[in-house]
Amino acid sequence: MSNWNFLTATHTSSSETNISSGLMFEKMLEVLVGSNYKVQYSDKDKKEIFVTTTMSFKSWGENIYIDIEEREPGKTKINIISTALQVYTWGKNEQNFDKMVLEIEDSLIV
Repeated sequence: MSNWNFLTATHTSSSETNISSGLMFEKMLEVLVGSNYKVQYSDKDKKEIFVTTTMSFKSWGENIYIDIEEREPGKTKINIISTALQVYTWGKNEQNFDKMVLEIEDSLIV
């Protein structure tokens, strides 16, 4: 994201897991399709996902960029950047990351 766009609120979060990047990519898509996020783009080879949210009373909607990278066999890092076209999002950008992580964890419980 550009530093010149001062009217955009951005939140960056990362998380590491012991799940392979391929399985994490599939789980992430599964969770996103079943939620209120709209998947706009996904690339299985690059392990990139782009989703959007609808407008709410907290924001005009967010763009969420997800990058899943294999650190070493069985170790994966998930990078999520949530942006909104407004100066302040009332914590909505941070909530996007927390909600995604919780939904993924819930989907992995048998």
